[in-house]
Amino acid sequence: MRCRPSTIELVDLRTFAEVASRILNESWVPPCLAYEPDYLRWEFASPGPNPAIGVAAFDGDEPIGFGAAIPRRLRLQGVSRSFYLISFLSVLPSRRGCGIASALYTGLIEAVKATQVPVITFAEKGSVGQAALERGYARAGFRLHPLGSYQARGRLVGPASSLPVGIVTEEPDLRDFYEAVTPWHDDREILWHAPNPAGCVHLRADPRPRKAVIARGPDGQAAAALAILDETRTVRGPTHAAILDTLILRPGTSVAVLAALLDALSQGWLQERKPTMLTLPNPSGIEEALLREAGLRNLSARFDGYLASSEDHGSILETTATNLAVV
Repeated sequence: MRCRPSTIELVDLRTFAEVASRILNESWVPPCLAYEPDYLRWEFASPGPNPAIGVAAFDGDEPIGFGAAIPRRLRLQGVSRSFYLISFLSVLPSRRGCGIASALYTGLIEAVKATQVPVITFAEKGSVGQAALERGYARAGFRLHPLGSYQARGRLVGPASSLPVGIVTEEPDLRDFYEAVTPWHDDREILWHAPNPAGCVHLRADPRPRKAVIARGPDGQAAAALAILDETRTVRGPTHAAILDTLILRPGTSVAVLAALLDALSQGWLQERKPTMLTLPNPSGIEEALLREAGLRNLSARFDGYLASSEDHGSILETTATNLAVV
């Protein structure tokens, strides 16, 4: 293939959602999310001290690639701070092999570097994009720290489990939800998603239906999830999946309580939009045996995580995992 010259430009994300949606949907092979413009507009409006950043690759006036850095607020052992999540990186299939992914990474990384905000990023394990990511951060002078591997899990929606059932309640106020679950993980060395009040308001504005639920069992056992009902593209056509954006277990919680939570999420959506699949993109912090016993099997998607920074941010760079959703 003959590579034609391309340019990398910062774009105004307020007006670029339609174009980004087209590039993402043409670039990712099913099964994958349906990157609808309304969803992308919502992501691009994520609150934070620094706004979302978008870059696009152009062949003349034609957009052929895209990537974005989205604000996120994470917490480690009682200390919260702002990060950027670099994601949505995509290049049209007809234009791959010309170094465009590397150029997009470079453009995003340089824009983020000016903010001095640390970065979380994920790459498909063993992909060309993973190599481009690693080279891009090194060239920009970032310290790149491995943040573990993330094997997506899932199970088909079927009859409720025969395991003992815990008491499952829905939490309409996300501030109450996060206040309840924060003590479960503040002593662990995992970067946890910890939105502030403005972030909770933003999560509720997601155009996709959301539920925040907590299952409680005997002896203080508890499991909590923030879940989304999302459209998924498959080779057989679109379907709906219940996606666990966040899954947290109180230490010592049994598989029965986890199963009660998963059953409630599988069965609890509006009947006309009932999901066919329940997926967990990031199982960090949950024991392998519990996931397996609850029926969550390995899916094909597997990502490596990275934490990158051009500044010295102290102990936060020593963490080895995050529960941040892979998007």
